[in-house]
Amino acid sequence: MKPLTLSQRLLLVTAVALLPAVGILCSSILVSQKENDKSVHLQASRTSEQAALEMERVVSGAENVLRALSVTPIVRRGDLEICSSLVDDMANAVPSLSAIAVINPNGYFRCGPIDARPPPYLGDRDYFVEALATQHRVVGTFTIGRTSGKKLLPIALQIGGTEGAPLGVAVAYIDLEWLEARLQERTYVVGSSLTIADRNGTILARVPEPERFVGTVIPEAFRYLLSMPKPGTLQLTSQDGTPRVVGYIPISNRAQGLYVSAGFATDAAFASTKAIFTRGVAIGLAGIFAALLLATYTSKVFITQPVKGLSIRSKRGAPVKLMHERA
Repeated sequence: MKPLTLSQRLLLVTAVALLPAVGILCSSILVSQKENDKSVHLQASRTSEQAALEMERVVSGAENVLRALSVTPIVRRGDLEICSSLVDDMANAVPSLSAIAVINPNGYFRCGPIDARPPPYLGDRDYFVEALATQHRVVGTFTIGRTSGKKLLPIALQIGGTEGAPLGVAVAYIDLEWLEARLQERTYVVGSSLTIADRNGTILARVPEPERFVGTVIPEAFRYLLSMPKPGTLQLTSQDGTPRVVGYIPISNRAQGLYVSAGFATDAAFASTKAIFTRGVAIGLAGIFAALLLATYTSKVFITQPVKGLSIRSKRGAPVKLMHERA
């Protein structure tokens, strides 16, 4: 094996000396990437939690209206005209509600929207059947109004009778067009998304592209998120094909029976990390190149050329003076 020259040895020493700096640079980039990843997951988690709390307020608001309505003498007596006028006035006073109806135990109107003539039969609706069997509020599923044709989310509450038998069910219908407009008012970063779905996985509201997704069922590949034991985050490719970090609130974690998820596109979310990585690599490579270039120049000027000069003098028989002799 051919022995290394002095210049090569100097370059090797320089390269070895640079290894700790390269290690520190790589470590800093990895730490920065990990911190940014953690920050994006935390942001997704907080956004989904905020959206879930907003939905809880909307649902609780509808429930409070129904509780107040259920103890009203007019409603309990069932005077159709006066009661219908009352529920219409109450629905108009709450922006989130499209309508309010009171249904008899037989599934027909006790009173409801004045324009619902003739009143539709609602005894086969799942929310009515569930509410008739429990004293707790019932959050229904995606519903199309039989008279209005609107997209709705029903909130139902049993009206208790004096002898234990229910007098009927009061229902408040949340207007999903209002909900969509409410979501559109939020500030979104590029590539982010927000999804609200019922317990069956049917999408109630979605940003972006609500016209494409509202009323459709969440794909089977993501349905497991609805029944997860607790909220969480994960990185996946959303059903619109966008890679995202998603924070989700499963149905099991909320008494309101709704699923909420918020996503942030990885391209935008990790843009700062990619920029830091690119700059770090560029600076690191530039530093290594400059150090090796300087080592090459140093070895040539201060080692190779003087040694060659000494060698030439020695071959010619010229005396070679040592530095201390020159002095």
